[in-house]
Amino acid sequence: MSEPLKKTMADEARLLNEYAARLGALQRTVARRDWEAVEKHIAGLRNLTGEIERAEDARLEAYRRLKASLSIAGGASFDQVLSRLEAPVREELAEQQRGLRIAIIRVKGAAGLLGYYARTMADTSRAVLEELFPHRKGRMYSRSGRARATAEESLMLDGKY
Repeated sequence: MSEPLKKTMADEARLLNEYAARLGALQRTVARRDWEAVEKHIAGLRNLTGEIERAEDARLEAYRRLKASLSIAGGASFDQVLSRLEAPVREELAEQQRGLRIAIIRVKGAAGLLGYYARTMADTSRAVLEELFPHRKGRMYSRSGRARATAEESLMLDGKY
């Protein structure tokens, strides 16, 4: 009765760990500035996201069935469900839950690191451009004295830089 839940938890943890690893690979690819490979990584992450969503749905369904088989109310916590199981099964499910939590933390860490890297690179590029083109820094004004968006005169850089 608990086997489907153990399997779905293990599957979801495996997928989440793979997602975290792919986020790290994406960051390395961005650092190499290989934009075609970045697009491929992003497409792969989108596909993996769909797999993770399906795995999560399967895990939630297996959990719902386990609770129903134990005649436990819908709002019961995971710990309450575990307390109704025999010790070996309880320990296995608790271990799977820890693995799932660790996988989630890995994804959050990898996503945060990628976001930090992207923000740092964007801020650095912006600072360099402001030093190179100080006349384009801050608010721009037209000849009539009205403020205008700086996007009207965008600056094009070669993609390989």
